Amino acid sequence: MKKAVMIIAISTLFSWAVSAAAMEIAWMYVQHRQYGDTGDVNRLGFGLVDDELRYLRGDDRIARVSLYGPDGEPVKLAPHQFGEVEEVYGRYDSKNSRWHYSADWEYDSWFSADILAPLAPGQYRLQVSATDGKTAERTYAFIRPTGLPVVAVDTFAVRSDPAGNLIWTWAIPEELAA
Repeated sequence: MKKAVMIIAISTLFSWAVSAAAMEIAWMYVQHRQYGDTGDVNRLGFGLVDDELRYLRGDDRIARVSLYGPDGEPVKLAPHQFGEVEEVYGRYDSKNSRWHYSADWEYDSWFSADILAPLAPGQYRLQVSATDGKTAERTYAFIRPTGLPVVAVDTFAVRSDPAGNLIWTWAIPEELAA
C-alpha cells in the first residue's frame, strides 16, 4: 500500500511540474507600422501565458523566438523586448455618457521584436522555445499593409476638465479633413 501511495504522489508531483512549466502563445500579430517621427518598421508582437492563463512576468523562460515567413523560411528578427503594465479595464456607457471602471488592477505583458526584412503577404508561423526545451507555436495571416493616416504627435493636447476627466485631443490628418 505504501508503494502505491508513493507512486501516485510522485506521478502527481511530476505532472504538476510539467504543467507548471508550460506556456502558450495567447495572441500574436505581424504588422507594418509607420511613425511620423521615426519612420517605418515591421513588427512582431505576441503575448505568452502560463498553464493557468496568467501572462508571464518576465522573459527569463524564453530561450529563442523564431518567425517563419509564408515560404517557410526563417525571418530575420531583432532581439525581442519584454513589456509589462498594471491596468484597469473600463467600459463606456454611451446612453449615460459615463465610463465604468473595474475595481481591480490587472497585470498584462507582451513581447515584441522588429522584423528586419520586408513583409510578404501570407501565413507567418511563430515558434517560441522555452528554457526547459518546450516550444509553443501560433500562426498569423498577414494579408497586406493597410495605409492609415499618421497623426502628428505635436498636435496632441492633454488637459482635464473641472470634473477631473482627462481629455485628449489631436488634429485630424489632412487626408481625413476633406
